[in-house]
Amino acid sequence: MAFLQLTTGWQTNIMQVLLTRLPHRVALLTLRSPPVNAMTTSMGKDWGEAFREIQRGDDISCLVVTGEGGSFSAGGDMGFLRSRASCTLAENEKTMLDFYKLYLDPLRHCPYPVIASVHGNVVGAGACLATACDIRVVAKCARVGFTFTSGVAIHPGMGGSHFLPQVIGMQNASRLLLSGEIVSGEEMVSMGWGVGPVETPSQALPRAIAMATKIAAAAPVALYETLKTLRARGNEGLGAALEREAKAQAVCYSGPDFLHGVESVVKKEKPAWTQYASFSSLK
Repeated sequence: MAFLQLTTGWQTNIMQVLLTRLPHRVALLTLRSPPVNAMTTSMGKDWGEAFREIQRGDDISCLVVTGEGGSFSAGGDMGFLRSRASCTLAENEKTMLDFYKLYLDPLRHCPYPVIASVHGNVVGAGACLATACDIRVVAKCARVGFTFTSGVAIHPGMGGSHFLPQVIGMQNASRLLLSGEIVSGEEMVSMGWGVGPVETPSQALPRAIAMATKIAAAAPVALYETLKTLRARGNEGLGAALEREAKAQAVCYSGPDFLHGVESVVKKEKPAWTQYASFSSLK
């Protein structure tokens, strides 16, 4: 890990994430896995190390998370997803639960508020990760999609089925999770998912940093205790929800529609699902 002295503070380059110390007790964590900041196991380990680095000192009171380039994160890595088809139900259930926790445990146990700056595409697991943050600042033209069912033919994961109904209500969450529809940042803000919307992608990060600066100016103990209270409802039942997501995703990985969905996403083709008989047997 290399530390670079900057006029704004320090930077810590942890492979696939960049941690930058900004003025006024604010830190910026940038996902850096071009071209779309796909979430992988190795990025998850770097993500966890960044959160540990933040907590080693006492000079941070609020964290902003963003993505490099045109995306916050376009979700899971296709190579990782393809490999799920060759594993057993039990192996996939454990793998997915461990994967969720790589990202969600550091985030949900962080003693500082976490603000997601959503300037561009945020899809699948990336959208779920942003939803698990405390606040989201959203660009009007951002594209937000929980594309699990319509894209790669799997149950939502990364806590999406747990956090999204809390943030935008059951009706809106049901619409987005069941359809996999991609909607604009402006519409997501109208549902209560985020703050804004800001007019252009370039305005999202400055707005998020300005908000983080105001939050970081609060009395530290009062800020921490309030954050714990606000997160308590979100964390209640989270473990059981993640277990349910992992089990459901493992079931989906075992069928032919899954790999067909992955290849359809890669090729940008409309999928043709085949497992309607299996669907009937589950009813």
